[in-house]
Amino acid sequence: MAVNKVGRPSKAAERRAQIFGAVTDVIALEGLSALTTTSVAEAAGLKRTLVGHYFPSRDSLIEQYVSFAVGVYGEVMIERAAVGSVDEALHAMLDESAYPEPKYLTVWLDLVAASSRDPSIQTQLDWLWTELWLPKIRALIATEHPGAGREQLAGAAFCITALIEAYWAFRAQLTTGHVRRRRQVVAACHGILAQLD
Repeated sequence: MAVNKVGRPSKAAERRAQIFGAVTDVIALEGLSALTTTSVAEAAGLKRTLVGHYFPSRDSLIEQYVSFAVGVYGEVMIERAAVGSVDEALHAMLDESAYPEPKYLTVWLDLVAASSRDPSIQTQLDWLWTELWLPKIRALIATEHPGAGREQLAGAAFCITALIEAYWAFRAQLTTGHVRRRRQVVAACHGILAQLD
């Protein structure tokens, strides 16, 4: 009589998380253009063949990592946009904890830059903005400005999102004045919202 043996539980989710963590580290240090399966394997402390088992090519590794990063970024910012009032959401989206380590902001900015050269990354970021991020901000604004028209809400959501993204881009480049600049962004956003009344 044959006995079915219980196999070991799959480590696929754990390995993928480990590999994506290493991808984050490599991009943060060297940029997306320097990413290879070998550099990721070294950063993860794994054999290159094991990385290749999960991601058979550099392109598949990048594609799946970008999907992962877009999902994580989208979730974090959507959670921050859902904290209550528009003002509370603005403060949450501009809070230093949005990027708990500088490397996450560095990776995000690298992906944004890469999207101008890579249609696949551009498509994924376009989805994040047009299907997830902007509609959420527009809906949040609409709750406090129910008399605003659809185009007004869309314009306000776009301008506020652009200011938040610009803040983070400057945050990565400038070494001082973050608190003052954050206040300036919030004031500018309030100015945009005041035009809806």
